[in-house]
Amino acid sequence: MRDAPWLYHFGVCSLTFVMWNLTLDFMRNVLAIVNPESGAGNGSTALDRLKGEADRRGVQVEVRFTEAAGDAVSFAREESLDGVDALISIGGDGTLNEVVNGLLTREDKRAVPIGILPAGTGNSLMKDFGCETIDQALKDIFSDKSFQMDLFRAEVDGKCSYGFNMVGCGFPSKVNEYAEASRAFKRLRYNVGVVKALFSYERADYSVNLPDSDLDVTSDFILMSNTRHIGEGIRVAPEARLDDGKLNLMWVSDFRRRKVLPLLLKLRKGTHLEGSSVCSRLVTGFSIEAPGKQEVNIDGEQVSFHLLQVSVEPGRITVLHRPADREEPS
Repeated sequence: MRDAPWLYHFGVCSLTFVMWNLTLDFMRNVLAIVNPESGAGNGSTALDRLKGEADRRGVQVEVRFTEAAGDAVSFAREESLDGVDALISIGGDGTLNEVVNGLLTREDKRAVPIGILPAGTGNSLMKDFGCETIDQALKDIFSDKSFQMDLFRAEVDGKCSYGFNMVGCGFPSKVNEYAEASRAFKRLRYNVGVVKALFSYERADYSVNLPDSDLDVTSDFILMSNTRHIGEGIRVAPEARLDDGKLNLMWVSDFRRRKVLPLLLKLRKGTHLEGSSVCSRLVTGFSIEAPGKQEVNIDGEQVSFHLLQVSVEPGRITVLHRPADREEPS
């Protein structure tokens, strides 16, 4: 009995050592896809932090830098993943969208987990994970966390892509168009986009089709979100879950430009669903038809379309993070 405390502590230390090695065995080699210009240069800073933590743990890091739109898609689709344990996306939501699309369109169908280092302006998804700093993200990546996350599939006039965040049609798309053209204003660019859209938006009356519903929906303010947050913290779907096999669709039934600013203020607080003109549904799919060629915002990218069809892809990817409300008690 006198040796029991010694044996107990020896057992605990041995178990800790084994678990630590199991973690290292999983993460030996990673491929980092980096947008060095994201977040005014935050991508390069995040990469340095990743290299430092990886070196401390004996993990090898291969790096690919993006120089133009589409580069991250090409890297994730075409680079060999032999011996690669994870893809690390370093940038903003746009970089992550490209990494996801590249990985899911590989000819060899190879699937590896994705780790995310938030280095962009919005970092919408990481807000859902309660993981908005590089330190928090690194801790996740080098732990045993993993999560099967829903995506959505967007078919635009017959061409397919994947998204993880949102679709914006009508006024929200016009705001994004102007915001993208106002990047010189940095974090204020969405405010600039709102002001420009308020003065220039022309109604188009988009038709929304909801399967298994007899609703006749026409709107110029349509938002679909797979995540709780879009943009820089706008809580468009406060109750959204990333693994429920559902998409959160919202539209304004009585669109008036004079009502937009109060609505946007409510969106930031997540109280917009209290308005009588705001409608919402949990859906597995929907379609939008535009009167002629218009533009729709899919995960921040402006896409020309006439017919958009969206469907949920349950548990489509594995990420090395977990929603804060799904954390296991320690």
